[in-house]
Amino acid sequence: MSLITGSDRDDARQRSARGDRTRLYVLSDVRLYREGLAISLARHADFDVIGAAAAAPGLEQMAELAPDVAVLDAALSGGDDLTRRLRLRHPLLKVVAVSVAEDDREVMGWAEAGVAAYVGRDGSGEDLARAIRQAMRGELTCSARVASMLFGRIAALSDRYSLVEPEAALTRREAQIAALLERSLSNKEIARRLEIGAPTVKNHVHNILEKLGVHSRAEVAVLSMRRRLAGEPDLTTSP
Repeated sequence: MSLITGSDRDDARQRSARGDRTRLYVLSDVRLYREGLAISLARHADFDVIGAAAAAPGLEQMAELAPDVAVLDAALSGGDDLTRRLRLRHPLLKVVAVSVAEDDREVMGWAEAGVAAYVGRDGSGEDLARAIRQAMRGELTCSARVASMLFGRIAALSDRYSLVEPEAALTRREAQIAALLERSLSNKEIARRLEIGAPTVKNHVHNILEKLGVHSRAEVAVLSMRRRLAGEPDLTTSP
């Protein structure tokens, strides 16, 4: 189990002395759990817990309160998609996932969703406090095993993207949807934006995954972003 370090305490004292408190919002569908997290976090002088709610009402409240960090219960249904939506709506928001299983698929899923930090199921309240402070500093602490997984994943994605053939290019509509996936929009949000049905979007996403030889929406987003930033031609062929 990780313990809070002297550096973390010093950073917390400095933030508190400046009155620079980190504004936190707790998201969990289990009332007892979110209230427990809120009480635990409120004990830290450099934290200001400005709200706690279930996912649906929490999204609305966060739009008004503008917290620095969303502390998100990993047990939330669709929590990874919720993380993407939060990051899209609040680009500066840090999302810290709590009670994440040390399972390869789950850890990678949260990493692809864009969490700034996570705490495992065996983590303590102090572990969570430290993860929040590190997220605010743009840092991430993880086990050597998880770090190895992340580097391996990056290498695998790089190899896979370099092997995309011209004949795998997307239609104009598929390229539009790939660009919206880069912005972490859900199928329903894409459907509204393009004024088409959600089932149609789902079919297009399936075709995109097949053509590009990837397994997740996040991989499509990374590929789209990589090509755009590199100034490479887009993946569009015919309408």
